[in-house]
Amino acid sequence: MINKKYRTFWSAVVLPLLCLVWLTPRLSASPPLWVFAASSTTEALTEVVNQFNKDTRYRVKLSFASSSALARQIETGYPVNLFISANEQWVEYLESKKRLLKQSRVPLLGNSLVVVAAKGKHSAQESSYQKNMKSMIESSGRLALGDPEHVPAGVYAKQAMQELGWWEKIEPRIVPALDARNALAYVERGECEWGIVYRSDALSSNKVEIISTLPESQQKIIYYAAIVSTYENDLTWKLLKYMQGEKASAIFKKHGFKIIKPD
Repeated sequence: MINKKYRTFWSAVVLPLLCLVWLTPRLSASPPLWVFAASSTTEALTEVVNQFNKDTRYRVKLSFASSSALARQIETGYPVNLFISANEQWVEYLESKKRLLKQSRVPLLGNSLVVVAAKGKHSAQESSYQKNMKSMIESSGRLALGDPEHVPAGVYAKQAMQELGWWEKIEPRIVPALDARNALAYVERGECEWGIVYRSDALSSNKVEIISTLPESQQKIIYYAAIVSTYENDLTWKLLKYMQGEKASAIFKKHGFKIIKPD
């Protein structure tokens, strides 16, 4: 027979611990969720997901690139649960291919475009908008921005500059980048004198400073999130809801994003 002392120890200590382990979600018990997200969300979304992992004990993994490149990968069948695009175009594209759940699409974040230069190279006085923009327009220095043919940051920048009547003046000096973060890197490394990037990107760098903020274009900068139809599950919906909650919103705002409240 089991000694009474050991039987008491088993029932009072060991058995409750075993139950706790059994009932608690384990990080290794299920495959992680995969999120494909626009490169400009890197720091903010990493922090949000780390908090989600801590709060829920589930695993979420992230992959960042331009929205266009990520959309093409999702189209080919990559096992992705959630897509966060820097514009609506690539969400609509994937919806047309039956790759996203239309009912899951939500406008998640807003952003703005800024002109940046290496720290100390130009006068960083955002209030002197006309002066600073004139310096950039009349400069002979190269200008980095996301490829205006397909990268959302570049598409937004081109439209804003066209509305201002400056696109033809700057187009010959443009260095198209793979995504918004690559455009920022060109300026950080001194390969381009100027860059047009998202405010959130500029705030992530200690090597550049904001010279001017572009006036809001007719096409507002909105990031959309949507669930990939093939890999829908309850946890993905939970993550999407979490990203719209107070904790996530506070993190996104800290990184320079605007919060879009659900209707």
